[in-house]
Amino acid sequence: MTASFVTSCTECLIRHYLILTSEDIEQWQEDPEGWLTEAEADQWEFELRPCAEKTFTTLLYHYRDLLLPLLLHFVDQAVVLDRQDPQAFFFKEAVYSAIGLGVKTLYGHFDFERFVMTYLVKDLDRPAGPPPMIKRRIAWTLGKWASESISEECRKVAFDVLLQWMAAPPSEEKEQEQQGQQRVVQLTAAHALTQAVDNWEFDIQLFLPYLGSTLTHLLHLLSQAEAPETVLSLVTDVKAILMRTGTEILPFASDIIQMLLPCWQPTREPLLLSSLIDTFRHVVAEAHVYLLEDALDLWWTLLQTAPMNSPEFMSLYYPPALALLDYDTENLRKVLKVIESYLLLDPSSTLAPPYQPILFEKLASKVKDTTRGPVAHYVSHTLDLVLQSAPLSVYGQALVDSDVLTNILELLMKEDKSQAMATYMNVFARLAFLDANFVMRILQTKTQPQQPQDEVISRVLDRWLDNVSFLLMEKKKKKGKKKLMVFFFFFYKLDYLDAQKKRVACVGLTHLLLSSSSSHSSGDDVVKAVVMNKLPNIMAVWMDAGFDR
Repeated sequence: MTASFVTSCTECLIRHYLILTSEDIEQWQEDPEGWLTEAEADQWEFELRPCAEKTFTTLLYHYRDLLLPLLLHFVDQAVVLDRQDPQAFFFKEAVYSAIGLGVKTLYGHFDFERFVMTYLVKDLDRPAGPPPMIKRRIAWTLGKWASESISEECRKVAFDVLLQWMAAPPSEEKEQEQQGQQRVVQLTAAHALTQAVDNWEFDIQLFLPYLGSTLTHLLHLLSQAEAPETVLSLVTDVKAILMRTGTEILPFASDIIQMLLPCWQPTREPLLLSSLIDTFRHVVAEAHVYLLEDALDLWWTLLQTAPMNSPEFMSLYYPPALALLDYDTENLRKVLKVIESYLLLDPSSTLAPPYQPILFEKLASKVKDTTRGPVAHYVSHTLDLVLQSAPLSVYGQALVDSDVLTNILELLMKEDKSQAMATYMNVFARLAFLDANFVMRILQTKTQPQQPQDEVISRVLDRWLDNVSFLLMEKKKKKGKKKLMVFFFFFYKLDYLDAQKKRVACVGLTHLLLSSSSSHSSGDDVVKAVVMNKLPNIMAVWMDAGFDR
């Protein structure tokens, strides 16, 4: 192609095809979010202006030295155009668009900082200021160039301008029209500011004075967003800033969590849900020590409303969720509720072999470290849900290896009758209900060599029966003190007050009885004799539970 043809073609593109049309302005006012989504979509194969933009950048890439004087000439023209002429703004917008489109090719050959300080700043300082279409294009251009290496002074100017436009209220006159125009400016400025921050070549300390205002404006825009594409874009912007600023977001983490929560709806597009989960993961990673309670509430809500599991969810399960079990018991209940939500959402993935030993070992440490009623209830409830979520063959060996059952048995032999111990024994009851032979093997293998097997098993069953009977008696006592115990019920909500759980214990004991009576192995004679000897006690417990309505 000749130089004359290239120059003429480029001038034609800028003057006639990069320029906005009256239809653009009308759609901008009627549906600002929809127009912006369409304008920023990469659809050059199907739309005229994106095709013209693609053609322009291709020509500039191959003929940069030839076209640079033409661009500079257009910049000079755009600055001195009559501000009273509406068409002058359309041309200026197209010229600024060309400068932004050519950033990769023009960088190092076009003095962008001089362009900002000489032209843009003066234009912005005028009393009336530029119209919305020029504001939007300036913001867009600043974002493109600020993603490259520019001076601190120029970057600060970009931060100031973009933050001002993110927060600028609409004019009181022509309110609906102005709101539509201003909406596009705000959203463009928000994304441009993110582009300016999401550059790892500049010192992030330069941006920190602007961090609070940036997050405030971003979250405000997020609360007003209507289109799913706009929500996704803003969530992506928030995530990019979180990743860039790290622990500096801690003072704002609570606000971020509260603003993300309403965005979570199961009917949202999978891409948006994935982005929300990833953003939440970054907040949790940075702020879990300071805002753990809020983070756990949001986490639980995400899981409860999720239509299905996903790799993003599982990246939160391990290590984050399981690692939280190492912390103190202040938020243990909420951590376990999160883990239980994983079990309900996708038990096969939650109980996959890599995670089984980690989960059971951490729960075993909780059993060993405390016998407090509420904690015992929380831990045993999670274990009970595990037992109901998948076949015992899936995790049985990991359960044995983890010492969960050993620790429960040790507590049973040491502790007096208590609600905590009876709650832990419900785990054994559920196991006996699923596979009584499995429980018998546990009792046999956990017997110390110097201890007679029949004595150990007899003692275990005695303590088990004592604790079940204890709970039955406790409920009978509490029936007479119901009004005094309202707070107790509300605070603990423990399953040992539920007759259904007591019957699980009775069914478990009965399965042990049936298992031992049906065994024909000579090695089980000791166990059979012990269990049969406890038949009257088991029947007595059954009678109590049966009449406990």
